Amino acid sequence: MSPPWGGTDLPPADPGSQDWVRQGPEFFTEEKGKGGKIAVIVLVSVLVVGGLVTGGIFLFSGGDSNQPAAEQTSEQNAPQTPTSTAPPSPNQQLFDKMPKPPGQADTNNGVLPVGELAQLDILSTEEMELLTTESVTEVAWRGSQKQPDDTGPTADVFSVMVIPTESQESATNLAEKLREYAKDNSFVRIEEPLPDMPKEVVFQKETFSGVGHYRGTWISGDNLIRVNVVQDPLTDEASLSGSYQRAVKTMLESFPADG
Repeated sequence: MSPPWGGTDLPPADPGSQDWVRQGPEFFTEEKGKGGKIAVIVLVSVLVVGGLVTGGIFLFSGGDSNQPAAEQTSEQNAPQTPTSTAPPSPNQQLFDKMPKPPGQADTNNGVLPVGELAQLDILSTEEMELLTTESVTEVAWRGSQKQPDDTGPTADVFSVMVIPTESQESATNLAEKLREYAKDNSFVRIEEPLPDMPKEVVFQKETFSGVGHYRGTWISGDNLIRVNVVQDPLTDEASLSGSYQRAVKTMLESFPADG
């Protein structure tokens, strides 16, 4: 006959025998020295296995450790606020509007202070001083040199300038001063306009020194436009004339003549 807590796994025992008693709960109490060690081992094993299971769930489920990365990705994908840039100055806009003359561009091209024009041999000192009398502080300038090509057999140098002034009246006054200065330095004014040229473009040239100078000036709004083409030495004036006329017509497309 088995005790009430027994089962088929326990052999039958005599209820009155010592073995019958040892099969009950008192057996584990009596054998606590050995059973205590076993219980501790079992408890530690359970804790270790539980920790491993929890760690596995944490690792493969994504856990909270992925949350900062998600937030960082969200920040990286957020649209960037464009940095505002100041619009170009009015004189820089004039320079950008100017067509490029043919040939190799001069390294000094840009918006130049009037004080540098004489140093760069773009204007004479006297011409530079005339600009200051009309309160001109900067000019937009493009220079280049064309080698012999299909348009002409000579190497011509181009100097194209837009001189901003305070008003059209100021631009007109400055134009007259510069034309008078050119006249005092052997430039001759050609009254008959060249083919397809508006009468507002004043054409002056100097060819007596062995160097050919062709120059055109006109008013466009509050700006004085000056196109200067040089051939040094002068070997083919027809080629010089062609270079000058093409340069003037190109500038007139961007800066039409008002006077």
